[in-house]
Amino acid sequence: YTLGNIISEDFINCVKWVLPSLLLFDACRTRKRITIALVTILALYVLLAIQVIRWMPLSAATSGADMSSRASKIIQNEVGYNRVTMSMMLAGASWAVLASVILVSKRSHILGILLAAGIVAMGQALTGGRTGYLTWGVVGLLLSAVRWPRLLGVIPVAIFVLVTAVPGVQERMLQGFGGKKGNVRVEADAYEMTSGRNIAWPMVIHEIAKSPITGAGREAMLTTGIKDALWEGYYESFPHPHQAYLEILLDNGIIGFLLVIPFYFYALGLSFQLLRERSDPLVTVVGSTAFCLILSLLIGSFGGQTFYPREGSVGMWAAIGLMLRVSVDYRRSLETGEPMFEEDWETPGDPYESYLRHPV
Repeated sequence: YTLGNIISEDFINCVKWVLPSLLLFDACRTRKRITIALVTILALYVLLAIQVIRWMPLSAATSGADMSSRASKIIQNEVGYNRVTMSMMLAGASWAVLASVILVSKRSHILGILLAAGIVAMGQALTGGRTGYLTWGVVGLLLSAVRWPRLLGVIPVAIFVLVTAVPGVQERMLQGFGGKKGNVRVEADAYEMTSGRNIAWPMVIHEIAKSPITGAGREAMLTTGIKDALWEGYYESFPHPHQAYLEILLDNGIIGFLLVIPFYFYALGLSFQLLRERSDPLVTVVGSTAFCLILSLLIGSFGGQTFYPREGSVGMWAAIGLMLRVSVDYRRSLETGEPMFEEDWETPGDPYESYLRHPV
């Protein structure tokens, strides 16, 4: 770690990855702009999934352990994202893409969206991320429970297709849980089941207890010696706790935890309100997109991730900015009875007239 690295990674990057959210919040004041922004966000995840499918050979997907190790190297080197992060990103994105089907009516467009959702789900399966698999299932079940009950029929079909096409998914999910391999009975292995987290988390929790209020500061895994101790004792490289909730408590204590986590749940609540809206499909899809991506991070954070803004969360932050803009305009429309979308921005005249009337 150098001074330049700290300034770049721990300060500048934490600001710059959020900027698309602010830009979309300020700019997307018409239905056309909101639609363009929404399509762009969803297209980001489709293109990333295509890259994963392109670079991950199906021959490596027949074995869970092989798929995990190959995905870790290939996705990082060829796509540029961590395998676990990519798994979390695509887990929520596949459902977000599928939810956008209510915006179209032509059969060709419907088939195109279904194909795109399938591509994202296939890319997610090839990452080999077990927490991502669990996240995908939980997000799908919640969407089914709160908005689209028909999705309950999609989940088992999608699981069957993915397990059939990518046999390593089932083996990867059950890795470490024991069972039988031929005539040999394999005992459960907590270390393999948790990928070493069972030895890292107790050390992190012990360190949190030393400074529970204010934490140990940024990069505490390094400065407190936990990273070195894990390497010396277990030959495990843990540059972060592999649990975002523990990371924020370790770095920033309870004060930082209470400043950061409520925002994510607040944004999740606002997106849930839009998700339940039935009067305008565009409002529903914007809410469902933000809901799926935020929920994926909150669930995936139990097995990894980070609440610091990173490149893997740019799409989520963009969806949050778009959702906040729609939420503000939607509430204003309910209170004043005025049209929700400021279409007069696209007409001749003073382009700032609407903004001066409703600056927020």
